[in-house]
Amino acid sequence: MSMPPTVARAIDAHRRGDNPQAETLLRRHLQHAPGDAAAISMLAQVLQSQEKHEQALYFRQRAVELRPKSGADRAELGMLLHRMGRRDEALAQFELGQTLAPSIATNFTGAGIIAAERGDHPRAAALFRSAMAADPSVPWPAFNLATMQIGSGHAELAAETAREAIARGADPRPLLRILTQFVNYATDDPGALSQIMAAAGRLSQEGVPPPARFSNAADPERPLRVGLLTTDLRFHAVIHFIEHLIERLPALGLSLYAYQLDARVDDVTDRIKPRFAGWRDAWTLRPEALHEAIRQDGIDVLIDMVGWLEGQRISVLARKPAPVIVSYCGFPNSTGLTTIDARFVDSITDPPGGEGLYPERLVRLDPCFVCYRPSPHAEAPHARPQGGELTFGSFNSIWKITRATAALWGRVLSEVPGSRLVLKASNGEASPLRDWLPQAMQVEPSRLTLLPFARTPAEHLAAYHDIDIALDTFPYNGATTTCEALMMGVPVVSLAGRSHASRVGASLLRAAGLGELAATSPEAFVSIAAGIAGDAAKRERWRHDLPAMLRASSLCDESAHAARFAGAIRTLWREWCRARAQQA
Repeated sequence: MSMPPTVARAIDAHRRGDNPQAETLLRRHLQHAPGDAAAISMLAQVLQSQEKHEQALYFRQRAVELRPKSGADRAELGMLLHRMGRRDEALAQFELGQTLAPSIATNFTGAGIIAAERGDHPRAAALFRSAMAADPSVPWPAFNLATMQIGSGHAELAAETAREAIARGADPRPLLRILTQFVNYATDDPGALSQIMAAAGRLSQEGVPPPARFSNAADPERPLRVGLLTTDLRFHAVIHFIEHLIERLPALGLSLYAYQLDARVDDVTDRIKPRFAGWRDAWTLRPEALHEAIRQDGIDVLIDMVGWLEGQRISVLARKPAPVIVSYCGFPNSTGLTTIDARFVDSITDPPGGEGLYPERLVRLDPCFVCYRPSPHAEAPHARPQGGELTFGSFNSIWKITRATAALWGRVLSEVPGSRLVLKASNGEASPLRDWLPQAMQVEPSRLTLLPFARTPAEHLAAYHDIDIALDTFPYNGATTTCEALMMGVPVVSLAGRSHASRVGASLLRAAGLGELAATSPEAFVSIAAGIAGDAAKRERWRHDLPAMLRASSLCDESAHAARFAGAIRTLWREWCRARAQQA
């Protein structure tokens, strides 16, 4: 039976990212064919793509009524119910779907996600493995299993889960996010990282045609159109490092165009949006539509701030939508794409000698590749009580707390008797962390305190009033957390490794004038932390002096950093213009 023309046009519109048009066409079709379950299911998907969940729910339920024995419809309904926070109803659909269609992996995966959220990790793992067995071609069971594994500190195991799934025939593209993102938590070996990124880049560029000739005027000194491809134009850790660029670059000849890849908006979005010459809600656009939008906007230099992180548009970058593409700030590694011209780093994060490992050119914005704008929510640090127990802290994401980090922290606590460690975790993260972390650190559970996530930025920063020394993670260092701790008068001890992600802490500390806190070995890390713990007078001085010291350092010199950034952009553009002239 042939597809109705209206439905075919709706499918084409959906593929282009024109979901409003797809919705209009499908509703028109259903006026004449109200029992078309396939069209009803597609309309639900189109509505979900527009965040119209209540309307989508009606049509998902209608599809199930029309096809009550369809395990696929049960899976789609369950996933939507779960997204809406209705876990019990979602689980009921998944369990019925498992009975109706044991070969549909989504029903096992969805039930596994709910089990993981409820803290039943053994059951979750079993369900994810059942999903992998039901349909080895589906990548999401392995994706979720690996995510759960890294939440238990097993970054290496998470990467191996992804590798095994690909070897068994799973679609590799979604799993590349695990290999490319989670491997940064697993190792600081530049060679291993380079191999994985290169493989990911090659796979992403397979079958991609070379870019069409750009029509951008090859004038090296004209004002430039610079696009920001990002998920973070809102209240987010990254905004502390880019808002000064958003404010200052237009005065330096760079008109900014936003391609926001996240639907969330807030007061920060409202504040910065007027500073852009153009703004697109790119999260609504499919890859083909986003690629065309960037070209139509005449972007000269595109700055990718996502890499392989959630929300990524690797397929767009692989098609090279702008003459010059730069990777910056968001993702701590190469993308492996040959279409990206440069990565902005510095001589600490990426010392000379590593140029041949990755396809992108390394452009060093010394003394530090980023510039931090202190939070307006921070109040003056409180004095710590004299003679009390020594409190270490780390407010990094628990994904960064690997087994290597745990062993390192455990050595510090053993070296400082009576000390304790304070961490932050969501309700769902706290339980698994309590299960494995004390044993991995070889300390009594009573020496660990897990704080819930703060409700406000001010409350989050106020937690530093009770911290004496902050401990960084390894091999994936903190960035915003390091700057926040210093801003609150808390010294941070970091271990520098061999990869970019494991050297960010050293870069930030040296830029802040605190290079003495950057260790080059685990032994030095323990020694530095224990030394500060035993020097109450130094801690008290730092408590008072660090906020002003940070603000006066090169780490917070917005004008100088923006000038270096704009200069690097201009240099890359001039080089492109010279290359274009040689091709003429």
